Amino acid sequence: MLTQQKLKYPVLYDINAAVARQWRIYDLLDDGYAAPATFVIDGTGTLAAWKIGRNLADRPAAGEVLALIKSIVGQGTTSLPGGDGRAADDG
Repeated sequence: MLTQQKLKYPVLYDINAAVARQWRIYDLLDDGYAAPATFVIDGTGTLAAWKIGRNLADRPAAGEVLALIKSIVGQGTTSLPGGDGRAADDG
């Protein structure tokens, strides 16, 4: 996705599940794997939106995430379409 979309911001690939353990999503579904999760952190370091899947197939489409990123650039926080995450500002 990085190459195809010519992204100019960092994307984390957590192949050893170190970050998944820190964010407490490893084995969340009692299956020995990290739950599928997408976290969007804005330019100020604020967690802008997230989605933690309920099963391995429950994840936002790449296009939804890219649209979200485009919408929050300079506009504050929002949540992923169809996700169970919420903006960090929502309490």
